[in-house]
Amino acid sequence: MKAEAIYRGLRTENGCLVTCDGKELPNRTDLRKYSTSIYEWGHEGAGASQLSLAIIADFCGDEMAMELHQDFTRDIISALGSSRWEINQVMLHEWVRKALKERKADAKPGHFI
Repeated sequence: MKAEAIYRGLRTENGCLVTCDGKELPNRTDLRKYSTSIYEWGHEGAGASQLSLAIIADFCGDEMAMELHQDFTRDIISALGSSRWEINQVMLHEWVRKALKERKADAKPGHFI
């Protein structure tokens, strides 16, 4: 995981721009192609899924991105309702830790009485 990162999104007349530390974030369609040209947020559609995949891949790596990006779309990206947002490494570390903990708990066999 990256030690430091600030992801910023901006909705403009020409579409949505997303950067990490001031550089445009690659859309990572090489991992999975939800949307070819646009990022989106504020819902759980194709552009939002592509954005989640790109952020998690950049921050955590490809394998973790494939495992967690749909949860990130649901938990974080769909809740971004404004034309401008920022997500920093502290928020991402916290979310990833929680998501992995929940997955581990879900994987444990149930207890029967």
